[in-house]
Amino acid sequence: MAQYSATIITIGDEILIGQIVDSNSAWLADFLYHEGFEVKEIRSISDQPEQIKKTLHDAIQQTDLVLLTGGLGPTNDDRTKLALNEYFGGEMVVNEDVLDDIKAFIVKKRGYLQLSETNKAQALVSDNARVLCNPIGTAPVQLFKKMNSIIVSMPGVPFEMKHVFEHQVMPELYKYFSLEAHVYRTFHVVGYPESELAAMLEQWENNLPETLELAYLPSPGVIRLRLKDKINLSDNLDKQASILYNLLGKQIVTEGKEKVEYTLGKILKDSNKSICTAESCTGGLLGHRLTSVAGASIYFKGGITAYSNETKEHLLGVKAATLQKYGAVSEQVAREMATGAARALNTDYAISTTGIAGPTGGTEEKPVGTVWIGIYLDGEVHTKRFLFTHDRMVNIERTATVAMYKMIEWLSKS
Repeated sequence: MAQYSATIITIGDEILIGQIVDSNSAWLADFLYHEGFEVKEIRSISDQPEQIKKTLHDAIQQTDLVLLTGGLGPTNDDRTKLALNEYFGGEMVVNEDVLDDIKAFIVKKRGYLQLSETNKAQALVSDNARVLCNPIGTAPVQLFKKMNSIIVSMPGVPFEMKHVFEHQVMPELYKYFSLEAHVYRTFHVVGYPESELAAMLEQWENNLPETLELAYLPSPGVIRLRLKDKINLSDNLDKQASILYNLLGKQIVTEGKEKVEYTLGKILKDSNKSICTAESCTGGLLGHRLTSVAGASIYFKGGITAYSNETKEHLLGVKAATLQKYGAVSEQVAREMATGAARALNTDYAISTTGIAGPTGGTEEKPVGTVWIGIYLDGEVHTKRFLFTHDRMVNIERTATVAMYKMIEWLSKS
């Protein structure tokens, strides 16, 4: 079966100046890979017409599919649609179906009595394009064909782009491409440093069939092992996955793209256990992520964000003497926070986080990025120290992620 290539182009000066993060490209690349495409290039460009046309021309020469996102809104600086029409040599015409969709969206859903001229302008599309509806927005999707490539222009708002790509664009792409999804599996492994895990799996890895490729994808608290079959034979993959499970057992906590909060939630729900949080440096993010899972109320009882020492004392029962002797960022305080939360909220388990997120507040003994995580399990408390980065938001995000993985790791040992 043919292997198809793809290029992703995101358009907008707001990306180039760092005003927003280009999450569309990552999402599309992951989706395309699972469908069987090989993404050859990802580019972010300005919304200048000549830049759009030049980049598009280059992409068409080398890939079967070109996806563009951005530059399709109702404002005057959205130039993508006009640039595409010029490149494909068409005429801009009012598409009545698109206009009806815009009316329904603006008048009925938003309650406005009439359309503005800028809203009406969004119904202008190239007569060389196949137009796909956008049921959750006002910017239509346009599909073009040139040489041997399919080109699709989509809105840049992430939730709109994802919806139209899954529900409108992919059904069209199936008509043009005979796709065969990549066969691979991703295993989330906890409890091992990368070097130790590699040494443990060395013999197994050396005996893998030539068609299988193993990649180590380390991140704080977890190492993902991606096992891919180059010729898309799932039998080989399943056989080796079984061997891997025999080698690692419960240290494989989940597979695929599932987020750690979903995995932890399943474990808690299946075991009929309750959990709570005691957060300092994460400021409530850990509780937020746990409750982002539908049905979390079954196992999550609540959280205490104890940012100050006074709050740690009054709400979590951390001893003043402990804070004075060891400091808020310490193993001892992490222990008392976890125990105090479990006692206050009457839960089986608790997770505590205390650290120096930065960029200030670090010392030679406790530099920025120092974090202690406490895990309370049915009366026992386990702790672990981490040293992350100098970036405040990275430290906060990593602490929340690692805390959940450490909870899963300790549960796998109990």
